[in-house]
Amino acid sequence: MRGLITRRRLAIALVLVVAAWGLRREARSGGDLGPVGRVLVALTAPPQAVVTGAVGWARGLVDGYVGLVGAEEENRELRARVSSLEARVARLREMELENVRLGALAGLRARVDPTPVGARVIARGASERFRNVRIDRGSGDRLVQGMAVVTPRGIVGQVVRVGASHADVVLLTDPLSAVSVVLQESRVRGIVEGLGRGGAALRYVARSEAPQVPLGSVVVTSGDDGTFPPGLPVGTVDVVDAGPTGLFLDARVRPAVDLDRLEEVLVLPPASRVEPAPDRDPGGAVVGPVAGVSPAPSAVGGGPLPEAGAGAEPPPSSIDAPSDEDAAGGEEQGSGAGRGKGRARGRGP
Repeated sequence: MRGLITRRRLAIALVLVVAAWGLRREARSGGDLGPVGRVLVALTAPPQAVVTGAVGWARGLVDGYVGLVGAEEENRELRARVSSLEARVARLREMELENVRLGALAGLRARVDPTPVGARVIARGASERFRNVRIDRGSGDRLVQGMAVVTPRGIVGQVVRVGASHADVVLLTDPLSAVSVVLQESRVRGIVEGLGRGGAALRYVARSEAPQVPLGSVVVTSGDDGTFPPGLPVGTVDVVDAGPTGLFLDARVRPAVDLDRLEEVLVLPPASRVEPAPDRDPGGAVVGPVAGVSPAPSAVGGGPLPEAGAGAEPPPSSIDAPSDEDAAGGEEQGSGAGRGKGRARGRGP
């Protein structure tokens, strides 16, 4: 059996050698293939096509693998570059927004006399009810208790506790905050008191004056409390309820400043005067007092506002974990002409 297989293989090899010699000879002669050549071509064409296709597939597979390896490496490089560029864009955008805010502060600062102190918010109170923040300026920067704190968009609150390098500010929406105000159009006067997270309320406006307090009314400081210069934006009236009974109407005020997003503020010295501002500041905010409203005296009797806290213990800060005795010792700030109170008792952030 083995001998038969061996002889068949030799016969096939001999035929292939003869066929190859014949094909070579016919190819050299330049003529058409003879019968033997045509038969051999017909016999070898299918396996040759299969071999050629297999070689091409293998080559494509290798080329594809090499290409994928290169593409993956390129993709990694491109992803790293995109991440770097996105981080750079974010930094540039942050710088741009900061420049806009600082430009607005600079515009307001130029209109205040005497020159106010710029500060950054460095901490925020954790309480849901009491609203206060801490800024990075203190007694070393000539800050004293009772100073007004503002932004180009409107008032923020007032300083209630001063350290060597920081100060605590009670916000407009704190329940212990009260600011004397006037409606910009109707000139109805009242007091804005804080409601914690609920915003602020307009108090002590007679029910009979409800038609003079339409929704959307702009509320500005009156200057009667001796803390804030007159005409600074406080907010807008967004709820009015005269009710069937009672002496005063119930109104809510939406603060002009987003107090949850404070970053930079200005601290106004006592008896500050703010020059009227153009309609729009570079930061896009309506700022400055209302034209035609004369500054009110800084305190009852027209004298300068005394430095609050002199000779008295400053209000306690929750950051410093005060004792129960200290916590009860908050002190009301200022007194105003007419109905204005401008009070605030302090807690730290």
